[in-house]
Amino acid sequence: MNVKINADVFNNSASVDNFLQLQFILHIIFYGNRYSLVLDDDKVLSSKAYNKLTDEEKDVIKLNLATTIIQDDQADCEIKENGSSEYISRIFSPTEAVMYLLQPITILLENGAYDSYFIKALIRIYDQGGRLQNFISNNWLRFGNGGGCTNMLTLLRSQVEFFGGKSKFMKVYVLVDSDKRYPSDNIDKYGPLISYLTETNIPYHILSKRSMENYLPEESYDVFVKGRTRHEIEIWKNAYISLSAKQKDFLSISSGLNKDAKADDIEKRKIARKVRKAKNEKNKNALNLRLKLPKEERELFSNVGDGNLIILSKGLPIGNFKKEFPKAFYHYSVNRKSMGKRTPSNPNSGENELQQIISEIKKLS
Repeated sequence: MNVKINADVFNNSASVDNFLQLQFILHIIFYGNRYSLVLDDDKVLSSKAYNKLTDEEKDVIKLNLATTIIQDDQADCEIKENGSSEYISRIFSPTEAVMYLLQPITILLENGAYDSYFIKALIRIYDQGGRLQNFISNNWLRFGNGGGCTNMLTLLRSQVEFFGGKSKFMKVYVLVDSDKRYPSDNIDKYGPLISYLTETNIPYHILSKRSMENYLPEESYDVFVKGRTRHEIEIWKNAYISLSAKQKDFLSISSGLNKDAKADDIEKRKIARKVRKAKNEKNKNALNLRLKLPKEERELFSNVGDGNLIILSKGLPIGNFKKEFPKAFYHYSVNRKSMGKRTPSNPNSGENELQQIISEIKKLS
């Protein structure tokens, strides 16, 4: 994270207390290469505070001033004397800056314990230079447990309230599953959460695929083929591999197809007639299954054969799914190449969705 210290902070740090505060801020920034300093005003070199610094500190200040001008570095947060009047933008007074900079980054997930496997895999693969890995090693990055979107919203509101309504203190990145059953699915439950995150300028990302499980490369499913259910898992894996990329994106890996009988349409009534005429039991079971699917999901999986459809109507048959499945993201087969196959790059940015997530988190680091 690029931290800009305005010249007025140096000019107002002549007193002992203010100088020590400025010096402490500089130490927070430089210690362990935690942050990057941005200075764009050479007036700091003529301030009384600058003259009180050690020779080593002065050299670092001059180097950062030159680097900022040459590279045109942009600030991710700013420290200025009157920064306390700001509530949303990341502009802080020196006293506030100490509070903000000392905080660890929190990646807020629906399940902090299990979903963190996915994020740690992304950091291992896409964190070039190891910046976020350094944050993890120094306990400057943690994983928060937000629960469902309603609980997450309540938690965020209480934290903002703790900071006197100033959401600028929230060094938080929110990541949630989309829960989409098909590409055009509209998940209304996220509306209030998204509105609040946008309003408070808290960075977030909603996955484009159904859930984190849908990003696991297909070759990594071999890790599950073991134990007493080995044969059953192998059959499920083969059925899954036969799907198209889009079908893999929206299948529920944990529970299978939705089997939601609420929707009704003309095509569904045609299927019902076919069920009554079906003579083959497998065909009848598959037709019954299609009958229970919402229209859009039925269309998405329309070209899946009866046998595979029945197999995929249930989730991956492993015990304690929520705990065991995420561990597969630690497998050696989860790498830049295999993850890239499941998540193509955006031609405009050159980054894929997963790289974008890491880039957004790094803005807080």
